[in-house]
Amino acid sequence: MSGTAPYVMPGDYLTSIPSTRWSSRASAPVCPHAPNATLGYSRSSLGATRFRLAKQLLTESVLLSIIGGAAGLLLAFWGVQTLLAIAPMDIPRADEISIGGRGLGFALLVSVLTGLAFGLAPAIRAGKSPLSETLKEGGGRGGEAGHRDRFRAALVVAEVALSLVLLIAAGLLIHSFWRLLQVDPGFNPEKTLAMSVTLPSSKYPEIHQQTSFFAALMDRLGALPGVTSVGAVSDLPFGGQGSTRSFIVEGRPLPRPGEKVDLDYRAASPDYFRTMGIPLMKGRVFTDRDDADSSLVLVINQTMAELIWPNEEPVGQGIAFEGPEGPWFEIVGVVGDTKHFGLDEAAKGAMYAPYPQKSWAWMSWMTFVLRTGGEPLSLAGSVRQEIKAMDHELPIRLRTLEQQVASSVADRRFNLLLLGLFAAIARVEHGLSDTDPETKRVHL
Repeated sequence: MSGTAPYVMPGDYLTSIPSTRWSSRASAPVCPHAPNATLGYSRSSLGATRFRLAKQLLTESVLLSIIGGAAGLLLAFWGVQTLLAIAPMDIPRADEISIGGRGLGFALLVSVLTGLAFGLAPAIRAGKSPLSETLKEGGGRGGEAGHRDRFRAALVVAEVALSLVLLIAAGLLIHSFWRLLQVDPGFNPEKTLAMSVTLPSSKYPEIHQQTSFFAALMDRLGALPGVTSVGAVSDLPFGGQGSTRSFIVEGRPLPRPGEKVDLDYRAASPDYFRTMGIPLMKGRVFTDRDDADSSLVLVINQTMAELIWPNEEPVGQGIAFEGPEGPWFEIVGVVGDTKHFGLDEAAKGAMYAPYPQKSWAWMSWMTFVLRTGGEPLSLAGSVRQEIKAMDHELPIRLRTLEQQVASSVADRRFNLLLLGLFAAIARVEHGLSDTDPETKRVHL
C-alpha cells in the first residue's frame, strides 16, 4: 500500500521463529551453513543479538541431530536382530552381540557433538560477517561463498567415490561367490540325507560290536520306502572333522624322521561311493567280502595316487601304517577326489578302509548317507524310528547334503550380504543427496 510505512516485527519475536531446514536424509540431520547464516544475518539486522542467534542455530541443529540419532538407533536395533537371525551359527560369541548402555551413550554423544559442530559454525559466521557481504556473495557467488562451494563439491566427490568403491567390491565379491558355487565338490549332494551316529565306547568297546551294529542299521535303512541306496563313512565331506595317518610304501626305503607323509584316513562301507556319486577311476571299490577276516585292502583317491605313485600303477601296491613288519594293506581301487572342508580348498590325498577293517576302536562313529527318490527330509521320522528301535539312547543328527554344502559357504554368504548392504545404503544415501538443492547445484 502506497504511503504506508512497512511494519517491522521486533527482533525478539523474529528470533523465536524456527528456521529449521529439514534434510531429505531421515537418518541424520544436515545443517548447511549458508542458509542458517543468511537467516541469522536477517535476524541480526532486525535487532537480534549474537547470543540469541547462536542459541537459535545451536538449538535447531542439536534437535535435528538427536532426532536423527534416535532414528538411527531404532534402525540399529532392528538391523542387529535381523543380521543375527541370518548369521552363520559358528560366529564366535554371536549371542553376546547387542546394543547396550555404552552403545546408547555413544550414539547420544555423537548426536550432540554433531549438532554442536554443525550449529556452531554458522552461528559464529552469522555473528561476525555483516549482512552486506553476504548479499554480495549471494549475488556473485565469489569470495567465501566460492570456498564453501568447493568444500561441498569435495564432500560430494568423496561420497561418490566411497559409494563406487563399495559397489565395485560388492560386485567382485558376488562374482567370486558365484564362481565358488560352481565348483564341483566331487560328489552329488542332491536328494541325499545324512545322519551321524556315535556309539558310546562304554557300551560298544570292540570293533566287531560296532561293525555289527552299523551293518544291522544299514540293512534297516536300506529297506525304507523311497531309499535307493545307503552308504556310510567315518568323516563325511563338509562335516567339519577328519583323521589322518602316516604310512610307509612297500618296496621303498623307510622315510627319515620328519619325512613321513600324513594323508586323510576314512572308514567306509561298500556302497558309500555309489551312494555319494564318487566315480571309480581304477580297480574296484569295497564289497561285503572285505571284512575283518579277509585280506586288508584300501581304496585311495586320485590325488594320493598321483602323489605317491606318479609314474606307476597304484592298484596292487602296498602300504603299512605300523612299520615294515606290517600289517600291509593292498591298494585295490582309485576313486575321484572330493572336497572335504570347503569348496575353495585344494584337493588332498585320502585313503578309505572298509569299516570292518578300520584301525581304531575309538573311531566309534559313522555318518550314514541315504540316496532317496524324493524329498530327503520326508524320511527323517522313519530314520529316527529305526535307530530308536535298535538303541533308544543314541543321539543322532539329521541334515541333507545340500544343507551341509551350503553351510560350508555360510560365512562367505554372510560377508557378501553385509558388504552388499553397505553398498546399497551408500547408493541410497548418494541418491538422496541428489534431491538436496544445496548439493544438487554442485552436481550441475
